[in-house]
Amino acid sequence: APVSCDSAATYSAPGKVTIRGQKFQDTNGNGVQDPGEDGLNGWTIEVYDSNNDLVTTATTADNDLDLGGTIDAHTERGTFVIDDLDPGDYVIREVQQNQWKKTAPTSDGFSIFLNEGEA
Repeated sequence: APVSCDSAATYSAPGKVTIRGQKFQDTNGNGVQDPGEDGLNGWTIEVYDSNNDLVTTATTADNDLDLGGTIDAHTERGTFVIDDLDPGDYVIREVQQNQWKKTAPTSDGFSIFLNEGEA
């Protein structure tokens, strides 16, 4: 069965925070996106608060990050953006799909704390 991995990066604006990340196919199963391991569209990403309540979801998709008019499958496919969150503790999880194996994170999801104005 294919293996997959997702990563989450964070960025924040004054008063609110944004979570950005990418879901990619981890062909060699090492938990790191290597050359040739492209992003995966159509995956549901869930964001939970510190009470383990579902806050919102996003679906991974193409995003022309460099505004070049084309999509780079390695860097611009399988991306997600979740805007307008309050600062605080969050856990980012993917909804597993049949026939796929998650390689990272090895825990239930990515736990992050986002401060207002934090980059």
